[in-house]
Amino acid sequence: MNRVLAWSIGGFLGFLLLLCAIIGVEFEESESNGYYYGTKEWMWPVPDCRIISSHYGKRTSPTAGASSNHKGIDIACAQGSDVVATKSGKVIIAKNSSAEGNWVAIKHDKHYTSYYMHNSVLLVKVGDTVKKGEVIALSGNTGVSTGPHCHFAILKDGKYVDPEKYVSSKEKISYTTGATTGMRKDMVAYAKRFIGNPYVYGGTDLVNGADCSGFTMKVYEHFDIKIPRVAQDQYDAAEKISKKELLPGDLLFYGTSTSNITHVTMYIGNNQVIHASNSKPYPEGGIKISNIGYRKPCGYGRLIKADYSEEDLKYMAACIAAESLSTSEKGQIAVGYVVMNRVNSKDFGNSVKQVVTAKNQFNSPWNSYLKKAPDWAVKSARKVLDGTAKNPIGSRCYFISKNYAKKLKIEKKGVNVGDNVFYDKCIW
Repeated sequence: MNRVLAWSIGGFLGFLLLLCAIIGVEFEESESNGYYYGTKEWMWPVPDCRIISSHYGKRTSPTAGASSNHKGIDIACAQGSDVVATKSGKVIIAKNSSAEGNWVAIKHDKHYTSYYMHNSVLLVKVGDTVKKGEVIALSGNTGVSTGPHCHFAILKDGKYVDPEKYVSSKEKISYTTGATTGMRKDMVAYAKRFIGNPYVYGGTDLVNGADCSGFTMKVYEHFDIKIPRVAQDQYDAAEKISKKELLPGDLLFYGTSTSNITHVTMYIGNNQVIHASNSKPYPEGGIKISNIGYRKPCGYGRLIKADYSEEDLKYMAACIAAESLSTSEKGQIAVGYVVMNRVNSKDFGNSVKQVVTAKNQFNSPWNSYLKKAPDWAVKSARKVLDGTAKNPIGSRCYFISKNYAKKLKIEKKGVNVGDNVFYDKCIW
């Protein structure tokens, strides 16, 4: 009897280990592809937009053809905002109609189905299995609509229910990739702005026309990353990675061989790429999104070198905003490199957060900028974390204000950058 019980327990534990391994692999894939993660059973459908412009139920019809008995909620958002699957399920509708515009329906189980309407671009097709948090469309103003928004509805057993009983606009949602979270997400969002614009051979204008490498070059350039003009040269300059290592913002290369690259696309997560495809009118050509398997790549490349998290960016930007004392970019960069020098030193913390929050080290009210740092501080923080800004202070780990250094008569013993003086050690 004891032996049977032992075998039963062993078998059950083995099953649990296998299940955890499967879940772990699935999460790792989601993590690397770039997904939104929510805290509720039903995720808020437009992570970056939280204003409900029209609630569920009776209302005054906003325009001819619109219902006075609203069957969902309207979420006001800029055109091109990410629309995500609120729960995992299977796509049963992905089409255009006169009233709904470009819309998607996802069947979650035998009881629940969700609708997403008025999109500018659909990123899924009927039959696709989607995961909670996966981007399924870009918001728009198609169909019967008075402005860019997402109409979101939930059906329970075939009847409309109030979505606000399931989703919350106050839900905490994060976007996660394995590296360079903030910039990679922003690069994807920026690239999507130009969907539908024309392909022009030799062009580098994201609005009036670009070819494939002109498109990737200009997207990168917007984030202060300089890459070569030609697809072959972009491949040659890139760190070579595998398909499994792809993160949003990385590049996929196509051609007869790695020495004959003829096309380049940018990975945007969820097994999709964005690219200036060909000279046909959109959606057959132009700047568009395609499934990663629309052609077989001959190489994968990374031109974004940094590896940092959203938390790193937040604390770095807060410290720069508080301690740089001026809007001199060089001074901001110098403060940022003090933080990085400390991270890389055995005498301080091992992360940006540990360094910035260390007791009695950064006395300015940096924590007041944690919730919202100025744009200039965020931009400088990214340059430091990406390694694209030149280090003006070497390996120095200490600084005080220029005025305080003059008062102590030690201003000439350090390096003056911006409104601070930087030192190898604390001499005050």
